[in-house]
Amino acid sequence: MPPAAGDPLVRFPAFRHHEMARREANSAIMALLVGSQMTAHFLSLTVGSQHLLPAMFPAVSHVRRFNLTSDKAREVLLNADAHLGTMAVPYALAIHEDFLRTCLELLGITSEPAAARLHSTLASRAGGGFDSDSLAQFHVLREMRNAVIHLGGRVNQRLVGCANRLSPSAETAWKKVVGRSPRRLGPDDVVELGTGELFLSLAATKNLARQANKMLVPALRSRTDPLMRNMPACNAYRPDFGALTALGSRLVLAAGVESGQQLAARGARSVTGQLGLPVTEYPSHHGGFLGGEYGQHGDPEAFATALRATLD
Repeated sequence: MPPAAGDPLVRFPAFRHHEMARREANSAIMALLVGSQMTAHFLSLTVGSQHLLPAMFPAVSHVRRFNLTSDKAREVLLNADAHLGTMAVPYALAIHEDFLRTCLELLGITSEPAAARLHSTLASRAGGGFDSDSLAQFHVLREMRNAVIHLGGRVNQRLVGCANRLSPSAETAWKKVVGRSPRRLGPDDVVELGTGELFLSLAATKNLARQANKMLVPALRSRTDPLMRNMPACNAYRPDFGALTALGSRLVLAAGVESGQQLAARGARSVTGQLGLPVTEYPSHHGGFLGGEYGQHGDPEAFATALRATLD
């Protein structure tokens, strides 16, 4: 079952990072959405002018790439919503999916489940559940996103089936925000991702992320290994970059070649990015020095060789 509405929201570092990214994306998307309409409104003062925008507003960055008369530019800006939705809905869903993968890593799941199984995998491992209507809406939006990216916007049978599985309450909520039902879509129709779908994607992913965060509370408390209990504090740690910079060439930051996007490797890359240093790759994963102890199988001999080369 989803966490109760009154449950406290424990803000794990990963969730705080997600909330920051979500808010920044939301603000940027709204700036583009409102900005296009405000600019179109402003250009109504120049209706009929034959001058091109670069001649009228030479101080505006990149205006030469928008080399239109004010009337034509205003027409484009007034119809920009649909294009913005097509770009922003995948962005909003990607931020949410990245957060879910981080949640799975916190629970010790290092495999990469497909986007369609992220929520079910997390719920199964954490022993919780998501709001069924928000989750169903997310999956319809995900299939719409996939159709836009992989099928040139054409509706396939998977999207039709996903839309038809919406409950009456989920469909009613969808229509309230979007203004139309996805059930109207048929095979080979063209997907429309407008501002309604954009607003719904932001709302649905916000709700689902909060539910995922709440699931982690009892799930992580139930872990007995000290590493998992200390994981939130580890993630919250902020290095002293001034002190690290002072170490100069003595400092070597490493990541396992098999670690991919796991937390340990991402931490190393984040620090090296701040310091302007390369990441030294070590064999295996972040437990590459282990030879089967504690259930982790690395490549200790190759790891030792790489370590000796670093120390020499």
